[in-house]
Amino acid sequence: MSQYASADEFYADCGIPRARLEQGRNPVTPDDIERYLRAASGLLDSKVAMKYADQVPLQQWDDTVRLCVIGIAAWVVGNRIGLNPNEDGKAVKETADVWLSWLEKIRKGEAVLMGLSPTGIAPKKDFRAPDVAGPGLDLSACNWPPKGGREGFWG
Repeated sequence: MSQYASADEFYADCGIPRARLEQGRNPVTPDDIERYLRAASGLLDSKVAMKYADQVPLQQWDDTVRLCVIGIAAWVVGNRIGLNPNEDGKAVKETADVWLSWLEKIRKGEAVLMGLSPTGIAPKKDFRAPDVAGPGLDLSACNWPPKGGREGFWG
């Protein structure tokens, strides 16, 4: 089973404070995090396999794949610890929705996963990742999003 992010990467980028994960009525252990990351990676594989069957599981991947898996796993974890999708879990839910939508676009051939080429199908115009940095990732020091010019790193 593939796993495109580690528990340490999850804790760094999931957008949920580690203390919140480890305390309360349904604490989440590092083993739980690993299990949820494997499940999210499996979901990614199943969506990507619709266009790239011969290239799954991925042999190499970038931060886009890593953040996608973390975003999806964070939503599962958020449900377990009782985050309210309309309050404290809103950003986690919105991030997961963006990543799930992106995976569906890959499945439909409306987006391309960097480094892969569907057999017999030319990639669409260009690759576009979701307009989200991922929960808990502060890009303000990087002057993100850029002002003017092309839209973002993927534009």
